[in-house]
Amino acid sequence: RSMQNNISGNNNTSFGYSALFNSTSNNNSAFGYNSLFSNTSGTNNAAFGLNSLANNTTGTKNAAFGRDAGNNSTTALTGSNNSLFGYEAATNIEGAASGNLVLGNSVNLPSASGSNQVVIKNIIFATGASGTGTTIAGSVGIGVNAPTGRLNIRGSDDLSTSSALLVQNNATIPANLLDIRNNGNTNIGTGFNWDNVNGRLGIGTASPAARFHTVGSGNTSDTWTAQFHNSTGNNNALMIRDDGNVGIGTNAPAQKLQVLGEIGAGQNTSFAANTQYYAIRNSAANIDFTNNSGATHNNGAGVMYGYARYFGDYGFQSTRALSMTAESRNNGTFSSNALTGGYFLAKTSSVGTASNLTGVDAQIETLGAGTVTNVNGVVTGLSTSGTGNVTNAYGFRVLNLSNSSTGAITNTYGLYIGDITAGTQTNTPFSFYASDAN
Repeated sequence: RSMQNNISGNNNTSFGYSALFNSTSNNNSAFGYNSLFSNTSGTNNAAFGLNSLANNTTGTKNAAFGRDAGNNSTTALTGSNNSLFGYEAATNIEGAASGNLVLGNSVNLPSASGSNQVVIKNIIFATGASGTGTTIAGSVGIGVNAPTGRLNIRGSDDLSTSSALLVQNNATIPANLLDIRNNGNTNIGTGFNWDNVNGRLGIGTASPAARFHTVGSGNTSDTWTAQFHNSTGNNNALMIRDDGNVGIGTNAPAQKLQVLGEIGAGQNTSFAANTQYYAIRNSAANIDFTNNSGATHNNGAGVMYGYARYFGDYGFQSTRALSMTAESRNNGTFSSNALTGGYFLAKTSSVGTASNLTGVDAQIETLGAGTVTNVNGVVTGLSTSGTGNVTNAYGFRVLNLSNSSTGAITNTYGLYIGDITAGTQTNTPFSFYASDAN
């Protein structure tokens, strides 16, 4: 019954009961019981194994090796250029499915009627594999049968026992483990590099000097070393430019570090209401240092609070909790208050009641048994060392006091000195003392 109904086909070869039973076409080879049994007008097919390509009818240039390879017992195959290797390989293939490659026993196609698919033992897959000759086409999937990129890798369900991707070289060769290059561009040939010896990742460099080392494409304000974006489309989360400027919240940093927004620091994990923290805010042309409103803080409730503390047996020359210096090094003219060592303004702008409104509050206390030579609440020092003229020089100056509101001020003092208790001391206490009587 081999080629029993063949009456017009040429160049056919068949071995086995009912092989090429209904063929009337040319150039087919069938080896095995029922191989190419339903083939009628299909040409240039090769089937080796019992029932291999048994339901191929008009498909051409198909090759099947193995029992029941390519044999769909319910639906005919009319597609071409399929290569199927293995026991029961692609038994679901049907219709116009073409250009498929299947390797492995009992392995089926992800899409029964699809074309240009590759399946190797259900671990390596490819789609769009339509290239012929030297043409490259298609995407490869490892662990995924519908790859969405040129190479798509999916790990196992339990990554604690296996990695999705493991790249390993010969341990005796101190070469870079991974080097990803742009095709034909030697300038970016070291774009992505893994230093296996030292465990370093380099982007833009073949010799990373740190765990993560990036080298930009230039040294200007027009190129970037690194950019960190968030998921909402804001491209200004963190920007590092090739000229060394860093921007947070801005993509045009004009200084080495430029932040667009507030900067906060505090003692809590979050800057919630009624917690002690401080923020730097940009207000018009000024920089405002503010603390969280609505909070009551002990010992340093001010916006800026400095604490200089010393422990130990060694002397020190000078300690300042807060030090400010204003200096002029040019020949320009300064208007009033343009050059000020420190400026303090206490102001109320609400209808609430303020118990104490103090421009400068200085409190001095000594707690130890040591000897303190001088205790000063406020110290001002004036000196001139140039050849210029100073019109007015004040050690301590109180400006005019005025009340321009409709409210009443009970007491107004230009300078107020509280009670002095003598206690045990060498000299009689002075409420106000000037060493020069003139």
